[in-house]
Amino acid sequence: MAGVPAHKDPPRPGSQARPNLLILYADQWRGSALACAGDPVVRTPALDGLAAQGVRVPHAYTVNPLCTPSRSSLVTARYPHATGVIGNNIRLPEAEVGFAQVLAAAGYRTGYIGKWHLDGEEKPGFVPPGPRRHGFEYWAAFNRGHEYYAPVYYRDQDSPIASDAYEPDLQTDLAAAFLEHPDPRPFCLLVAWGPPHTPLVPPPHTAGMYREQDMPLPPSVPGPEAARARRERAAYFGLISSLDRDVGRLLLSLQRSGRDQNTVVCFTADHGDLIGEHGLYRKGRPEEESIHVPFLVRWPGHLTPGTRGDLLLASVDVAPTLLGMLGLRMLDGVHGRDLSIALTDGGPVAGIPDAVYIEGRLGSAQEWRAVRTASHMLAVDRDGNPVQLYDMRADPLQLHNLAAEAAAAGVRAELRDTLRRLARETGDHAF
Repeated sequence: MAGVPAHKDPPRPGSQARPNLLILYADQWRGSALACAGDPVVRTPALDGLAAQGVRVPHAYTVNPLCTPSRSSLVTARYPHATGVIGNNIRLPEAEVGFAQVLAAAGYRTGYIGKWHLDGEEKPGFVPPGPRRHGFEYWAAFNRGHEYYAPVYYRDQDSPIASDAYEPDLQTDLAAAFLEHPDPRPFCLLVAWGPPHTPLVPPPHTAGMYREQDMPLPPSVPGPEAARARRERAAYFGLISSLDRDVGRLLLSLQRSGRDQNTVVCFTADHGDLIGEHGLYRKGRPEEESIHVPFLVRWPGHLTPGTRGDLLLASVDVAPTLLGMLGLRMLDGVHGRDLSIALTDGGPVAGIPDAVYIEGRLGSAQEWRAVRTASHMLAVDRDGNPVQLYDMRADPLQLHNLAAEAAAAGVRAELRDTLRRLARETGDHAF
């Protein structure tokens, strides 16, 4: 993957400059936790507005529901089994080309703010300028950690910059300054906020917004987990609503800069959080609330607002798709697909994915692979044995596991064939 040709096309007809790109990236934000996605409790007015002005893809999935592997898939458009980033706190190899390197080669000003988590064990961790930043020029970031009330970050010197501000607010201020900088180059900025990842301690302005006793629970939460699940959901939603406020602040800054009409804005996350579903918490599992992530994108004048319910999108597809909207493309050898035509035109497009290939806990006894189609989810263990099979249309809460049922033999065999095909296509030699 060495060398970074820009793969640059001419600007789009009638445009004065290439579009800008703003990626808003949350940590552990489950795909259902948006009012516009149908959650009856959570309040997300800024993101709901972004969705109303753009496109929401309700079937967006991470290819590995763990921080470092998922982030590597966003940056490189390649699967963790191919890059070697199969678990947390593994450094992304310098030879792996990130989408920011493609943008920089095309003349973009690139910036990264927040949690990186692609540089090994160091915490908070200084990532020096150069190849370990994978193409990001401006840097106000740290490797890993969730110290929301005692944040630090680094610029280009190995000297941490401390603050007494609430971390997402601080990062939003830094991002607003980046957006309003007069540099004439087109920009790409990725803002990687920490919430709603633990610790589940929302800031004062949203700490009392949600009450435990008002948290409805789906039947997928077992009775013994009800109290904990309600308590955690109230705090989780408090973190979400606070971050939604920062999204609104940042969108206003973009408007003040005068560049909002020529900027692609994307909101997504690295993975979800189970929050008590099936008696489980956090991530790393193939269940829907672990693998399902939000995906919203707005580009004024180029996207017809609405929901693309027929589209399956994986985290490896995000960078090729966003670059495609800018008239650029990733290098050959990536696993992700450019789905920009499906988003901008909104109609049927040949060659869009029919399934998402997902992997987790690689290198351990609990290793698994899964395939998610528009209608089903199949998960297999490290030996390829089916352990979970759900009809996601008839059973979206995954209450009835069909993995061992004779009546599901046909769909089980079909999904196993799909899983094996995708394993071959991505160079995964698990089976």
